[in-house]
Order: sequence, then structure tokens, then C-alpha cells
Amino acid sequence: MVGTSSSEPRPSVEPNPSLGLSPWERLDGPLTAEVVVDWTKGWEYVGKTISVEGTIVDSHNSGKACFLNFTPYDRTDAAAEQKIFLVILGHSFCDFPDSPEKTYLGKSIRATGKVKVHEGRPEIVLRSPQQIEFR
Repeated sequence: MVGTSSSEPRPSVEPNPSLGLSPWERLDGPLTAEVVVDWTKGWEYVGKTISVEGTIVDSHNSGKACFLNFTPYDRTDAAAEQKIFLVILGHSFCDFPDSPEKTYLGKSIRATGKVKVHEGRPEIVLRSPQQIEFR
């Protein structure tokens, strides 16, 4: 019979830092943030898991992504590249309330996640509603 017996040791599956790989983040519980920061200071925290607090005053759902903003979005705003934007990608919509752009609009929240850069702006991609707490 071909196969492995249950008495054979299983190979270890550890992240390999030299390859830049890291383990998957668990999304079935709350994330822990290194710090709560001002959402206007995004570049200072790229690559770190943080929490940001504020009121969602602008939102937009393109069907492919839902954007939750602490300030009205203005492409001509020179300081926009500093501000942290919150994004829910379309493949995660089923995990969030219907119409997240309406659910969170006008609400005071704390969002937790890893700051990444997309198209020159810092953002936190929200993959789970556990990443958002109402304040």
C-alpha cells in the first residue's frame, strides 16, 4: 500500500523570512493592533498593523470595491496621499452587511488592519467585519 503512516512525522510548515513569506492572518477573531493612530498619518505606518478611529463621512461602492473614508475624497487634495483609506474588496462583500457604503456612512468606527500602499495611497483592506468596531 502506498502512502504515509500516521506514525511518520509531518513536515514543518514554517514561514521562511528569506523568501519574504509570512503566515496567513487569522480572520476569525479580532486583530490586535500595534497602536491606535491618526488616520491622517498613513505613510508613517506602512507595513504595520494599526487601528484608526474616526467617523466615516464619505463612501463609495463601485461594485468591485467599497471605499470608506474619514474625509471627503478629493483627487486634487495634495494631502490625500497621507490619509489612510479603508477598502472592502468585492470578493469580501458577502462577509459584510448589505450595502456597506450605507451601513458605515456617518458612523464612528475603529478599523484595524495592516497598512499597505495602493496607487500611491496608504490603505487598510478590510477582509472581515471583525476588523471594524462601532464606537
